[in-house]
Amino acid sequence: MPKYFKSLSDLEFFNFQANLVTQVTASAVMWNIPPAIVTDLGNAQTQYEPLYNAITNKMTRTPQQVQMHQEAREEYEDSIEDFANEYILSNSAIANAAVRRWVSTGAATRPARAR
Repeated sequence: MPKYFKSLSDLEFFNFQANLVTQVTASAVMWNIPPAIVTDLGNAQTQYEPLYNAITNKMTRTPQQVQMHQEAREEYEDSIEDFANEYILSNSAIANAAVRRWVSTGAATRPARAR
């Protein structure tokens, strides 16, 4: 999978991952993604989001918070990449090529007609 989403700004990545988890959760049954995998993706999001929220205000964040966020984001990006490679990009149950493009390019918003 191309690593385009790894070069997004923090805000763009935050929006991308939120949309990804929402889309996967809504479509998991149709896409034949095992419930445990969806849960794992949601748990990764739950762990990442507070670390992102801690660094959004440049006036109050600490260097330690920034470092923790950067490390967590790298781990989360790797897990998203592994997930997308296994369950999205080569998933024959996903008929909409736009969804696969959306995940592989890291667009921050969902495609208009995801099926």
